[in-house]
Amino acid sequence: MKVLFKQLKKSETLKRVIFHSLSPSLYQVSVEIDGNECLLWEDENTPLRSINLPDLRRKFDGFTIEDKVLRQERDYEEMIGQPPEANEATLEIPLGDSSD
Repeated sequence: MKVLFKQLKKSETLKRVIFHSLSPSLYQVSVEIDGNECLLWEDENTPLRSINLPDLRRKFDGFTIEDKVLRQERDYEEMIGQPPEANEATLEIPLGDSSD
C-alpha cells in the first residue's frame, strides 16, 4: 500500500514510525497502519527520504506517535550472495522527540 506523507493526519495517532538507516547517511520512513508496515512517499514517484535524520524526524513534529524507532538491518548476507535471514540481523533503537 502506497501512503503519501500528505495523507497522514496530525489528528490521528500513528502506531509506529520506523526510520530506516539505508546507509551511513541515507534514511527512509515507513509507518505502521492497521498492523502493516507501509513505506511513506513524498509524492507518487518519490519515497520520503533524507540524508539528514533530524530534518526527517522534524517532519513528524505535531503528530502523536506511540512508538518511533531507528532501524538498521545488517546486509552482510546480501554482500556475500546469500539470502538475508529474516529479522536475525535487525537492530532497532527507540527514538524520543525530535527536540531530544
